[in-house]
Amino acid sequence: MVDRWESYSAEGFDMGEHLFERLARERNITVEEMRAIISARIEKGWNDPDPEKRAQWRKIPCEGEIPTPDEWLQLLIHGWLKLPTMRFCFRYYDEYIDGITYEKNLDTFGKVSYDAPASISIYTDSFEDKEAVSQCIENYNKTVDEDSRISYTDYVELLTSSLTSMVDVISYVLIAFVAVSLIVSCI
Repeated sequence: MVDRWESYSAEGFDMGEHLFERLARERNITVEEMRAIISARIEKGWNDPDPEKRAQWRKIPCEGEIPTPDEWLQLLIHGWLKLPTMRFCFRYYDEYIDGITYEKNLDTFGKVSYDAPASISIYTDSFEDKEAVSQCIENYNKTVDEDSRISYTDYVELLTSSLTSMVDVISYVLIAFVAVSLIVSCI
């Protein structure tokens, strides 16, 4: 019979003696008896050639001295989380953490360079302040070459100019309509 505990330990999932001691103490048997019972049960259920029997084994709760599969799993996970092996920690570190640096994290999260920002948002309290900021940017752009110029968009000006354009179009349409109706009424 294959010793399942050795194969688990070889894979880095050391179950730990404390689990077997706890299970054995709860059932008033020795650790070796507990290992034998669990190994036999696992061997029988996992290696059954009939898939229906394997499925039934997973559904049927164990009775007597062995915990149910759900209890067993809870005990293993609880014990493993308390005492993860160094081997698992090293493997986890090598797989997920090794090579991660502050710079790589900044790149992953979208690093911002304060030396060359992609954009700057400026908000003012009044239209006069907005005009002053626009004038400062225009004055700066006159003193530098094409590559160093600041391009800016005044969204308030865009919005007001588009609204003004729409009002002008509506006014022209209304004036045309009134003119046509005056001409028609004169005839």
